[in-house]
Amino acid sequence: FDAQAQWLNDKRQSACLSYDRFIDNSFEAGISQMTPWGLHGRLSYNLTQTGYVGLGKPIYYYGSPKIELAVELWRNLFGAETRAQFEAIQAGALAAKFSQSYQAKVARASAENAYIQLAAARALDKVNQDSFAHAQEIYDWNKRRTRLNLGENSDLYQAEASLESLRLSLAASSDAIRSAARTFNQARGIDSDVVTEGLVLPDPKTVTAPERAQMRDDVRAA
Repeated sequence: FDAQAQWLNDKRQSACLSYDRFIDNSFEAGISQMTPWGLHGRLSYNLTQTGYVGLGKPIYYYGSPKIELAVELWRNLFGAETRAQFEAIQAGALAAKFSQSYQAKVARASAENAYIQLAAARALDKVNQDSFAHAQEIYDWNKRRTRLNLGENSDLYQAEASLESLRLSLAASSDAIRSAARTFNQARGIDSDVVTEGLVLPDPKTVTAPERAQMRDDVRAA
């Protein structure tokens, strides 16, 4: 659909006629379409008001419909360029669609990975805390036995080494929680390494591997 309007109000005087002003106003509206085979058609209607004001003559009004048909005989013969432009626009739209689809899948996968990493880090830290507490009890027990000359020093050294190893594992799992929490919060737009919400790992029996697509969306976009 297209429309155009023109207003002319000319107050210049003529040496031959005496009048107030000359007006020539027009409005035209129409619809047009380019067919795939290169035929351009347009149907429009024009309404015009024209005449001299102050001359004693009537102002004329007239309207006229118009049909235009045009065919390019050289550059766009049989609509080759029109079809090519249409295909290019369609291909660009599909490329944008597949690109956005790929970005959405990447964002969703990153969010799921951040969730699982934090939930797994918390679960591992809980295991390390329990193991460290149990190793502490074993170390204290061996220490009492050694003090009472009821055990070997080697047992105490082994218990101490196990305790220190688990202490390092506990510190590492605590750092892993802090790092995973920051990544998790960054995905939510939060600048913090503390997550107060409880996270639960999914049941491994209910988790299934996603089906592999024949072609990734980013490849389709390219």
